[in-house]
Amino acid sequence: MKAIEKHHVLYPNRLWTQYEPGKRLRTIPELIVPLYHGGHDRIHQELEQVPVLDTYTLDRLARDYEPVRDNPIFSIYALQTAIYQATNFNYRASKVSRMLGEVVCEALEYQVPIIKQSIAK
Repeated sequence: MKAIEKHHVLYPNRLWTQYEPGKRLRTIPELIVPLYHGGHDRIHQELEQVPVLDTYTLDRLARDYEPVRDNPIFSIYALQTAIYQATNFNYRASKVSRMLGEVVCEALEYQVPIIKQSIAK
């Protein structure tokens, strides 16, 4: 039997836990995915980190984001949508916030096919 590891889709820990709303997002159960060891290693080898969003966007996500219960893939998609809404439909979001939001969404999207292949059910 292959080893199973918990994969936080928002990583690394030391960056995402420096600000309380980031820490809360990182520890949402639907964003912690049980993966077989090989898939977990592959994500971390190919994607060094998911950049941390600015504090304003993190505050909005902590307030507005709702994961899809017991569904990590749909929860990732819902997070991408929430990031897009927080950075593109808010007059307070700067151009840099929007650009950073796009990079984070791409980093999340990159993980999805590997998660689909490696998820331990």
